[in-house]
Amino acid sequence: MNRGNRTVLLLPEEILAQIIQQAKTELPNECCGLLAGKIDANRLQGQVLQAIPLINERDSPIEYASEPKSMLKAYHLMRDKNYDLLAIYHSHPTSLPIPSWKDRVNATDSDVVHLIISLTTDPPTISCWYLYPCSHEAALWYIQPKSSTDLHFNS
Repeated sequence: MNRGNRTVLLLPEEILAQIIQQAKTELPNECCGLLAGKIDANRLQGQVLQAIPLINERDSPIEYASEPKSMLKAYHLMRDKNYDLLAIYHSHPTSLPIPSWKDRVNATDSDVVHLIISLTTDPPTISCWYLYPCSHEAALWYIQPKSSTDLHFNS
């Protein structure tokens, strides 16, 4: 299912390392958070500038729900910095980085990228998706290395 042109997510390597570390720290449970930044004027690229960890109020290894107070603080931070919501991330401690039925049903915005970190491999496997109630579609994203202007293609 293709929903037309989509914004490409540009994710700095150091921010990716932060969210992987959060996923490992919160084992055996799923972690969750937001990726915030700026979308260019043509809506072609979304540059991630900050990861905002959230509290998983489910405290579960198989599902997550963002705790409302941490979500409110995150939205205030994004508003204060004039950042856009670029992606929602969470981990799969014991499964592949493929959206579950619960992930799809609980997704509230099909225009926001959902990044999933699988901790079943070393290093962890990452994938990005657009989620719909009955399906999902791969999202285009790039890892931006710290010491290089080269981009690593991922989908």
